[in-house]
Amino acid sequence: MKKDYTISALRIFSMTFIVLCHVINFYPFIPGYQHLSEVFNVGVQVFLLISGFLYGNKTVGNYKKWYFGRIKKLVVPVSLIAAIDIIILYCMGHKTDVVTVFAYLFNLQGLLFLNWSFFSKFITEITNLGPLWFATIIMLCYLLIPVLQKVRGKYMDKSKNKKYTSIILAGGGIYLLTILINMTGIIALGYFAVFITGYLAAVLEFKASSTNFKTVVLFSFATIIIQVFRIIIRSKLSHGAVYSAYVSISHAVLGFWIFYMFFWLSKVLPSFFNRIMSTKAMNYLDKKSYYIYLVHGLFCMGGVNTFNVYGTDMNLVFKTVIFIAATIISAEILSLLTDGLNRLIDKLQKNQRKM
Repeated sequence: MKKDYTISALRIFSMTFIVLCHVINFYPFIPGYQHLSEVFNVGVQVFLLISGFLYGNKTVGNYKKWYFGRIKKLVVPVSLIAAIDIIILYCMGHKTDVVTVFAYLFNLQGLLFLNWSFFSKFITEITNLGPLWFATIIMLCYLLIPVLQKVRGKYMDKSKNKKYTSIILAGGGIYLLTILINMTGIIALGYFAVFITGYLAAVLEFKASSTNFKTVVLFSFATIIIQVFRIIIRSKLSHGAVYSAYVSISHAVLGFWIFYMFFWLSKVLPSFFNRIMSTKAMNYLDKKSYYIYLVHGLFCMGGVNTFNVYGTDMNLVFKTVIFIAATIISAEILSLLTDGLNRLIDKLQKNQRKM
């Protein structure tokens, strides 16, 4: 049975887009670079869709054991990179308050993105660790899994027509509700709605290959119109709740379109798609994508007195080469440290069970 590389391709694509989102601002000669930075941020939505979709296609049995496994895989590297960065910054004269250190070491930094005005009273963002916020959000999304499984078993596993109608209505209602709540400024729930959308797509047995070409064209056209309209209103409503709500909607649509198109293309052009994704380079990027995501901000975010290579006086080409090399090497080191620490955790657990 041939491996389906669709999720792997989406994972690499998302990681690449998020990295580009943060570095493109250092390439002002690219037309529309500021708007492209916002568009590239859609990688976050695709990541959330992937995560929801994967767990909508499986049933989690021992939830506590599974969640602990997610902590080892996703949170341990966050704590490691945060600890290393905070120590080095401290040695460089950048002091961090105790609450912020605690937040980053225990993966609570993403609370800032749920309500910045409230949580910023307690947590100060460490700029070059900015991308770590996603780890908090995805772990919070995973708390929804047992609830979603119960809802799926009770209400969604019905006849085909009832299932489609109930899920689509429920999904649409959830997303609109989160947008309204986002506009109040109380708490940003759009991330969770996108995660649930991915989960529901799996429950609906989403298969882009069964869709005809006309549907693909119409969906693509609608997505383009939504993005163009966003560009038009950006100059007039670049701030405020209304624009933020529209950005949330447009990003969700664009994210799902990308998600949809990757599935469709992998079925329409399977040989071409699999030939590219089965290469060693793609396999490596797939395995290291999360670590690359975690460390890339160290070298392109923060002030000139941090590790930001773009804050130096070097030629832009050299900056780019150093940034790529530093990111790949750091991702590899973080991966090795994470594996070593997790092996130690497993050994301690094993010894504890023997006692």
